[in-house]
Amino acid sequence: MLTVLILEDNNDKLTAIASTLIRTGLVDSSSIVNVADTLSARIRLRDKQFDLLVLDLLVPEQLGQRANPDGGRHLLEDLLESEEYHMPRRIIGLTGYENLAGELSAEFQAHGVILVHYDHKSDSWEMPLIMQLRQIIATKNAENSTKKSYNIYLGIVCALEVEFDAIQKLPWFFEPYYIDGDSTVYIKGHFSQKGISREVVAALCPRMGMSAASITSIKLIEAFRPEILAMTGITGAVRGQANLGDVIVAEECWDWGMGKWTQLDGNALFVPGPHHLSLESNLHGAALRLKRNSMAMAAIRELSDGPKPETILKMHIGPVASGSAVISTQKMTDHIQAQHRKLIGIEMESYGLYSAAAEATMPRPRAISIKAASDFADDHKDDSFRHFCASASAQVLRHLMETGVD
Repeated sequence: MLTVLILEDNNDKLTAIASTLIRTGLVDSSSIVNVADTLSARIRLRDKQFDLLVLDLLVPEQLGQRANPDGGRHLLEDLLESEEYHMPRRIIGLTGYENLAGELSAEFQAHGVILVHYDHKSDSWEMPLIMQLRQIIATKNAENSTKKSYNIYLGIVCALEVEFDAIQKLPWFFEPYYIDGDSTVYIKGHFSQKGISREVVAALCPRMGMSAASITSIKLIEAFRPEILAMTGITGAVRGQANLGDVIVAEECWDWGMGKWTQLDGNALFVPGPHHLSLESNLHGAALRLKRNSMAMAAIRELSDGPKPETILKMHIGPVASGSAVISTQKMTDHIQAQHRKLIGIEMESYGLYSAAAEATMPRPRAISIKAASDFADDHKDDSFRHFCASASAQVLRHLMETGVD
């Protein structure tokens, strides 16, 4: 039976949720744990890993206190940031407040968590909950059938030679690696992660763009079966969202050119229809911990090659849009930013990497894109910090991998 932790302080809602879970046959009453405050939830999450966490938003921090509108959000943030908790396999938010569901849906989705409006007069909330259980079962079955079938720990895909050179300079004992019948440039090495030797392979794309990144990613996955698939390099940033040199981790990404062209009042109109892919929760948590570690970020700045921006090196974790063209006009940047108000970066490959990982045959790698802002994707494009950005993103990946990711 699947194990479920329900954070819920409303007995009627708790009964409805538990009944729905039990009806699936995948959960029974003995495998459900209910807590009514976030302190009790934290205690439970320190003790064990649950398959599913059902998260209410408006809950008290401790029993006897008034409900905190941010109680559920704070718990989710702590799960992502802290290593002291066991991350559930899946998390779903269920709130009885329709306005909260609307306001926070995008924020939860960015963390890979769906937020559903619970209405006791409707059963529309039940199917998203049931689908979480089915997806957990599918993942467990896949894990059991492909256990220990990863061949290496880390695969890296780079779109430009300056990015590939920065990876090759890492102290990971790289050597050229050749595959008969494959023209791709590979290097293979190893590094130490908490005393464990980990193998790594890096591949250089034949050209820029999502298609080349996706094809190179698939070739690397099929040939080497990495647990983690990473991309490092340079990106454009949205002015005001990041400084030149800052590192941007793609928390979610999409193809900004996906949609359809139509007509409105005789004029051509593009209607976006993006498909979003999100960063896996453990990789997100590792990146968030590094972001908050100012000493580590300062050390990464010093280790990075090339002329350095005068600003303090910072990391941003947020939305990144990928497209098939280099963007160097503010008008086009504004057009893309309209697809997501919190957009941080605009580049050409991350969605291809995330798509390849998501659609790969089992066992699939977890994907992460780490790039540094070398320009602002506007009319004042400047490549002065390309080498620093390529190096800084490589050093961030080095830190994450050597310190370890769950």
